[in-house]
Parts: sequence; C-alpha cells; structure tokens
Amino acid sequence: MVGRRLKAGDRHRLYEAAVQTPEVEVELLGRAYQERFGAPALSLREDFCGTALLAKTWVESDDDRIAWGIDLDPEVLAYGRRHHIGPLDEDESDRIELRAADARTRSERTFDVITAGNFSWALFDDDALGEYLTSAHDCLEDRGLLALEIFGGADLRRPLVHEHPKDGFDYLWEQVSYDEETRRLEASIHFRLADGTMVRDAFRYSFEVRDWNETRALVTAAGFSVVELWVERDGGGFARKSEEPAAAAWSGYVMAFTR
Repeated sequence: MVGRRLKAGDRHRLYEAAVQTPEVEVELLGRAYQERFGAPALSLREDFCGTALLAKTWVESDDDRIAWGIDLDPEVLAYGRRHHIGPLDEDESDRIELRAADARTRSERTFDVITAGNFSWALFDDDALGEYLTSAHDCLEDRGLLALEIFGGADLRRPLVHEHPKDGFDYLWEQVSYDEETRRLEASIHFRLADGTMVRDAFRYSFEVRDWNETRALVTAAGFSVVELWVERDGGGFARKSEEPAAAAWSGYVMAFTR
C-alpha cells in the first residue's frame, strides 16, 4: 500500500498519490483538442507544473509528443527531474524540458496545449491573471487550447475539512478561512500516514474565488474566441455546461480555444 511506504518527508509523493490523475488529464486534453481541431495535440506546456508528472506522462503517451514544465520553485523541479525525468529513456527525456520561471513569462516557442492544473492559476489576482492569460494566448499555436482546472460552489466560501481515504493514508483538504471582502480563500493540505503520523500544512494556498461568468470574461478579454466550461460528473467524465452548476461544490476545466 502506497501510504505505508511513505514518510512524513515525502510530501510530493503524497500529493501525487492524493490528487493527481495524469493519464486521465492527458486523455482529456488530447480529446478536447482533437474534437475542436480535428488533429492530434503534440506539444504541451504544463504551467505551475510542480513535479511535472503530467508533462512526463504526456511525452510517454506518444512518441511524437513534447512537453515543457514551468514552475517558480527550483526544489520541486529538482524533485521532478530526479524522480520523473531521470528514469525516462533517452528519447523521452529529450522531448521534455523543465524550466524555473514565472508562468506569465512568454516562452520562446508556441504550443498546441497549455494547461494549469490543480487550480493554480486562481492564486493570481485579476491583474496578474490577465497578464497570465494574455501571455498564454500569445504562446499558443494558431490552433491552440488553454485548459485551466477550475472549482466552484458555495462551499468554497466557508471553512471546512474534507477527508479522503487513499491507499494506506488519508488526504485532508482544509479550507481555513474565506474573506468576503477580498474573496480570498486560505486553504491547506494535510496527510495522515498509515502509522498515524500527521503531516500538517504540507501545502498551503491563497486562492481568489471567482464565479464562472467572471472567469469567462477574463479569459475572453485575453483573446480566446471560444471559452467552454467542462464540469466533472460524479461518475467520471466531463460534461459541457453553459452555466455554472448549482451544486455546493463542483470542479472541471475551462477549455479556451484560440479559434
């Protein structure tokens, strides 16, 4: 069982096991691009990439695919190089690049797909988010997709703790506080290991909570011609929605296309 092999210092491995499903995301991004443009997506930039597990899975999924991972944190990039990029074969490792950079910085090449997972883009205030979206638009191919993982619902605006049993450990998502004036949600991730050890505040976040209409307006203002909301179904998969769901909590993706 995964959790019994993990220690309190293994916060990145715990995070990957708790919240990441890279194979599902690779399939979803490829399908969204294929459905819109009738061609396969070959190049990916994973913004706020953390350990770059998604970028690594992308290059493994097709011999013609390349990926970049962008993150400000050199420590987490070093973890990704050691644990994910290092074990790849020579061809795969040649097709992936990790960079320590601000995701708002324009890259010198363009991509079919740019993605920001785990609600990372919601760390930005409106001005910074506008910069990011405009830069991302400029870094996409003429036929390009920006995919932003999004969450919503009234539950985001109150303190709570959700506990999720995993394989040998528990993942706890805590919404510590919400400020009505600034609309900032302070949140933390904790883990409880199989031996009872608590790993508190393994990751801490400060998100700005926006509704779907606000988010869509910001993405559209950055130049994207088609902006869709894909909401995750309870039983798996995603459904396109014209309006924000009425559920107390929901998650999905903003799928923004350059044309």
